[in-house]
Amino acid sequence: MPRNEHDVFCESCGYDFASGSLPEGVADNSGQVSEADATPVHVKITVDPDFFAASVGDVDLTLPDPLPDPQIVPLAGIRILIGRTSTSRGIFPEIDVQSVTDDPAVSSRHAMLERVVDGSWTLTDLGSTNGTFMTAEADPAIDPGIALPIAPGTSIYLGAWTRIELNESTR
Repeated sequence: MPRNEHDVFCESCGYDFASGSLPEGVADNSGQVSEADATPVHVKITVDPDFFAASVGDVDLTLPDPLPDPQIVPLAGIRILIGRTSTSRGIFPEIDVQSVTDDPAVSSRHAMLERVVDGSWTLTDLGSTNGTFMTAEADPAIDPGIALPIAPGTSIYLGAWTRIELNESTR
């Protein structure tokens, strides 16, 4: 049984899916890539005017002026929620896009980055309102609920103007 209604963990080994960690004193024999062995990865979050022009159409939105500086966010853990904070709903994503780019078109639970056993990453749209895209042309949106493999150097487009680029970090 979960420790509280928001905890999700493995009943056998105690692995905490929310934090990506095992309880203290438990060895990891699951075949998962440990944080120490995995290639460090980060995302670069920017405002992309080309994606904005392709995705918004005649909606009454304006790019932030001045454009916010790009932000680098290291990825820690195996599941990284991308979205915007919703205090009333108890949603606090690891990558809070709205706080970085002021993008109003990002869903609270927009997408998920997930590290797989071999250390690579997948991207899943979580049924977002405005879709998740792999091109700045905003066509087509990726299918919700399907984990797509993504490699370092891949750009993800979401909301009205947000670009998130997955990159390997130097140690």
